[in-house]
Amino acid sequence: MSEYKQAKEKMNNLEETKKVGWVPLSEAHKQRKSMKIGIWGPEGIGKTHFALTMPEPIYIVDTEFGVPQLFPKFTESSITYLDVCVMDEDDKIMTIASLEYAEEAVKDLAKLEEGTIIIDSGTDIWSWIGDWNEKKHDNLKKSGKFYQFHWGPANRRYRVMIWSLLSKKKVNIVITAHPKDVYDSQGKQIAGLSKAAWMKRTGHWFDFVIEMKQSIVDRRPAFVGKIIKCRYENRKMAGKEIQDITYPKLYEAYKEVMGFE
Repeated sequence: MSEYKQAKEKMNNLEETKKVGWVPLSEAHKQRKSMKIGIWGPEGIGKTHFALTMPEPIYIVDTEFGVPQLFPKFTESSITYLDVCVMDEDDKIMTIASLEYAEEAVKDLAKLEEGTIIIDSGTDIWSWIGDWNEKKHDNLKKSGKFYQFHWGPANRRYRVMIWSLLSKKKVNIVITAHPKDVYDSQGKQIAGLSKAAWMKRTGHWFDFVIEMKQSIVDRRPAFVGKIIKCRYENRKMAGKEIQDITYPKLYEAYKEVMGFE
């Protein structure tokens, strides 16, 4: 039976529908005890450092070989690390095997009920899915690009992985991303403008989206986290900049805006 027919049959059965789990919004609010955060910016700007300041225990799925170098700053933290990059005999990354390893890692954390899961980075996951999608389809455009309908399987595979994380009510999630250039309708690059290099709808799913950038503070270079989106109080939080951002600093700014003690 197709997924559509299964869903339709389930909704047609009133008794089954009652078991789906409807709850008052006030109760759903109490059940949600975590933050879902997307953070993006160039390399070496503090994305992974921010993620490692999240509530413990922390589990990090690493695609970039960069986490172990940060260990001296987090010797007292409860951090479990997994490098999911699968290399061939010539030390070249096997992207599809790496993608499958990352998916298995996420499934392995299915029963986690506290702490934080980090995907570092979402850009690599989306790129690996693109490689898998390219091998899946051989009828590309003459330009070598996908037809629009080719992206359906890639989008689904990405959503299954990311949504399985975001659905966790008591576990914090952080997904990092690299920046990519932005182009106008004529294909000309817009100078000074960039966006996160993950699947384009990813930002909609987070409670916070943070852009990391380098700035000058008191005549000194500083790493600054700019809040692009806040699901809770966007009018007051969006655009707020936090120097040398960490999760405790973000949470304090959030409490101040929301009026919490």
